[in-house]
Amino acid sequence: MGWGYGLWVGLVCTVAVGTQAQTPAPKGQPIEILNSDRLTETRGDTGFVVRRLIGNVRFRQDSTFMFCDSAYFYPRENQIEAISRVQIVTPNETGGRLRIYADNLLYDGRTRIAEFYDNVRLTDGRATLYTERLYYDRNRAQGYYPDGGRLVEDENELRSRIGYYYSPQRLATFSTEVVATTPGYVMETDSLVYETQIKKTHFVLPTTIRSDTEQTLYTEGGYYISTPRELLLYQNPWARDSSYYLHADTLYYRDTVDWGEAHCNVVLLSHDQTTTILGETAFFRRATQETWVTDNALLIQTSEDDTLNLWADTLYSINDTVRGIRELRAYRNARFAAHDLAGRADSLHYDRTDSLLTLLGDPVLWADRTQLSGDTILVRFRGTGPDTLWAHSNGLILSHVREEYYNQIQGKRVRGHFADRQLRWLEVVENTEVIYYPQNEDSSLVGLNLTRSGSMQMWLEQSQPRRVHFYVGITADVFPLHQVTRDQLFLSRFRRRADEKPYLYYVPITRAAESAPAVPEAGGGLP
Repeated sequence: MGWGYGLWVGLVCTVAVGTQAQTPAPKGQPIEILNSDRLTETRGDTGFVVRRLIGNVRFRQDSTFMFCDSAYFYPRENQIEAISRVQIVTPNETGGRLRIYADNLLYDGRTRIAEFYDNVRLTDGRATLYTERLYYDRNRAQGYYPDGGRLVEDENELRSRIGYYYSPQRLATFSTEVVATTPGYVMETDSLVYETQIKKTHFVLPTTIRSDTEQTLYTEGGYYISTPRELLLYQNPWARDSSYYLHADTLYYRDTVDWGEAHCNVVLLSHDQTTTILGETAFFRRATQETWVTDNALLIQTSEDDTLNLWADTLYSINDTVRGIRELRAYRNARFAAHDLAGRADSLHYDRTDSLLTLLGDPVLWADRTQLSGDTILVRFRGTGPDTLWAHSNGLILSHVREEYYNQIQGKRVRGHFADRQLRWLEVVENTEVIYYPQNEDSSLVGLNLTRSGSMQMWLEQSQPRRVHFYVGITADVFPLHQVTRDQLFLSRFRRRADEKPYLYYVPITRAAESAPAVPEAGGGLP
């Protein structure tokens, strides 16, 4: 975020600090006339005295000097009315000088309250405050402008209707129509509290923060530290850009390293509300559009004809401002479920550029009632559904028949094709072994068919084989069911994993997602 907000507020603060840092003059110390080109004096019957000073007028009270074109000085009341090209010069706590300019000034030397009017300008040489009316009470060390002010420092600007400064506490408050502008950000609220010593700004009312990268943040409580540019939002915060809406109990940004965090009840929602990511902790880099979501991470994606749930210990995504998630990775205990497809692995990777899903680390895939496993599984998507799959090394395919009987295929590599979200064709190559249970018309089992070959192809309907072709070095044995021993029921790599299969179920989205604000159209999600 990186705005020099402390310097802006520090300028108003310097008015108070500059006068407070000195040893205060005794209350009522006389104001001294240093110069005037012309002076006239008028006396009243009651002892009233007024002196009119014209041309190169100069006053002093303790270490503060006052200049103007003309003035009325009331020595008994110790008051000044200064007119035209008014200027006050006073030391500040940094050893420099604070200058205040205005068209008119009322200063009471007894109460030590200064009132500046019309074209008021205050500067310490680095930043400048512009307003039409400014009050400063030296006794209470408080500054105040009631009719709007604009504070400018380099490319930074702050506007508010009302501003206060409390020197003993080193606090400044800005209220009513507060707008802070800095390169990259605009902040809007009705109240800000600023600690001058540590350059810390507190958000105490609903605050909207807009960036020039089309990102918007919101909070009802939090703070910003200008050095090292840290932003913490902890009261109903959210953030949104052209692709996603983010909500959590706490949001944290550190701009110097382009790093952000979200903690507790994290919700990431795509602009079209088709993709939602939930978790307890999230980390993100805005420049590269990278996001990590951890602690019970869950991705939910909906389309017109399907829903996808994806669980993992950690979800990592690289986002595209137009199409949403461009690349997605799930680490440790990754599981996903759709209506006709489910799977799990130690990790998975999805790349939208080629619509390829890769499962690594003891992966397994379920297509309807068919279980497929291998050392690595890849699935290519077309449109919103799977199109082709591959299983590399130690491929195994299972389909439950009944009781303890399973149709089984194992080989080195497996390739398959889908149609209408159903697995319709399989090819297994190298060291292919097949156990198949043919059935009678009444669905009773004929026996066990064990076939070995170099490769095979199978066509399926409703997950059941309808046609099979074997190639190269074919051997086949058929055993009546009553002669089959238990050792013959399973191939060497048989491993039933139905109890690991994740199932699609409804996940209620938190109130944060349900109340997400409108987001500009753009983005997308997984196929």
